[in-house]
Amino acid sequence: IGLGGPTGSGKTESAIRIARGIAGDNFAVIDTENRRALNKKNRYSFKHHDLQPPYSPETFHDAIASAIKAGFKAIIVDSFSAEWDGEGGLHEQATEILERMSKGDAARAEALTGLSWKEPKRDHKLLMGYLRRLEIPIIFCLRAEPKIKFVN
Repeated sequence: IGLGGPTGSGKTESAIRIARGIAGDNFAVIDTENRRALNKKNRYSFKHHDLQPPYSPETFHDAIASAIKAGFKAIIVDSFSAEWDGEGGLHEQATEILERMSKGDAARAEALTGLSWKEPKRDHKLLMGYLRRLEIPIIFCLRAEPKIKFVN
C-alpha cells in the first residue's frame, strides 16, 4: 500500500491504523523521518527502527529483510521517498556518478546524464523485484510536495 501526501497530512497515523488492522501489535515501522514515528508510541504499540543514511535500495532491502526475519506480520516504511531524494538515495548516487564521469565538463555531463542513472536504476529495480515477491503486507509512506494554488 502506498500513502502519499505532504508533511502533516496523516500518512504515518493512517499507516499505523492499517498495520494494526492487519497485524495487531505485531508490526514494525522503518523510520527515515528523524524518529517522528515515535510520536505515535503513546497510543500504539509497534517495533521502531530508526533507519539512517545512506538511503540506498540496499539499505531499504536490508531493513525490510530484517523485519521479516524478526517475524513481524506487517511493515511500515516511513518515508520511502528517502530512497529517491534522501542522503545516499538514487538522485544523490546518480549525481555523484555523473560528476565522476564528466569531471566538471558541463557539455560532457549533459551527454552522460542517462548513463549516470544506469547503476542506481538497476539497484532500484532489484529492490522493486524483491518487494513484489514478498508475502508480507508493506505500507509505504511517500512525501508529496504541496501544490500551489493561485487565487485571484
